Amino acid sequence: MTDWLRRAGRGRLPHDDVVLWSVAEGKQGRRWRWMHDVYQGLMGPSGMLELLPDGRLGRLELADIGGLLTFHPEHDGQSAHGNIVTTDGVKPIETAWRPEWRVGIIGDPFGSAVAGWAGSGLVITFQDWIVWREPGPHDDVPALVCDERGIPILDDAQEWPLEE
Repeated sequence: MTDWLRRAGRGRLPHDDVVLWSVAEGKQGRRWRWMHDVYQGLMGPSGMLELLPDGRLGRLELADIGGLLTFHPEHDGQSAHGNIVTTDGVKPIETAWRPEWRVGIIGDPFGSAVAGWAGSGLVITFQDWIVWREPGPHDDVPALVCDERGIPILDDAQEWPLEE
């Protein structure tokens, strides 16, 4: 029997947001879910990320006051697509992609960490609106350090099994 990583937890980011998270690992890879509690129960950015068994990005979904984003690489490993939904409508995303690329989420060091951000790929911002683009020379895309299991290290962290 395989010991899959199946945990949930909470903890504080360096800028004081609390992050609630879960990770469920199986034959198809890992599925992360997280949300920021930015002020006394008010929900901030939230996301769902699927990683394939080899660690490549399978699918990313983000939600914030600025809108919704869905993004995933194609099976060819050379392209990716999705969309951004805002109050103004839908903006399709179609872009070149490389299998070794990752996604960095500006303002979300937890999401960047679970996405495996290491400086190459695409960046996404969610400050009043969602924008995706290639990283620029002045982008600050911090990612938390992860423990040996791949779980981002948070301050005041608590953790629980998803099932007994």
